[in-house]
Amino acid sequence: MKNISRLLLATIIISSFACNKDDDDDDNPSNGNASFTVKVDGQTWTGSSFTNTLFKGVDAQTQDEGKRLDIRASNSNGETIIITATDLNNGVSGNCVVTGDDYVDVNEATGNENQVVLFTYTKNSSSFAGFVVDGYLNITNCSNNQVSGEFNFMVEDFNTGDSIVFTQGLFSNQSYTILQ
Repeated sequence: MKNISRLLLATIIISSFACNKDDDDDDNPSNGNASFTVKVDGQTWTGSSFTNTLFKGVDAQTQDEGKRLDIRASNSNGETIIITATDLNNGVSGNCVVTGDDYVDVNEATGNENQVVLFTYTKNSSSFAGFVVDGYLNITNCSNNQVSGEFNFMVEDFNTGDSIVFTQGLFSNQSYTILQ
């Protein structure tokens, strides 16, 4: 439980940054050819609308710098999937987060990790949110404020301990707004 608290603290640090929308219109490109698909416990799920953000900032109390990328997809049934990737290793430089082997299984956490993946799935007015306990997030392209990648996750719910498996996840040309 102590390890989960430390990982949650890392996410809260990024979440607590004071953010203001960047005034530069180039930071909000079109999402016209964006896509998001994943199998949720074996059933295909396809996003049809997207609202993505990259938060960059410094925590007022700790002075830690970092970034948080939120990839949000909703489908025609009103269901929403949010992938939240934090990056405390690379400060606020750059316009993306680093992914790869540095993401830590919450069950193996020591409390010193700087990169965490959280996942939220909302269906029928109920929300399932938790840490990724097995799997990966691989950002394959991140340029011009658009991100593409792939993922496979098993997520354990914070409240119930239940798990959901998300496989064959792909997102492409996901435009995001930078908030600082």
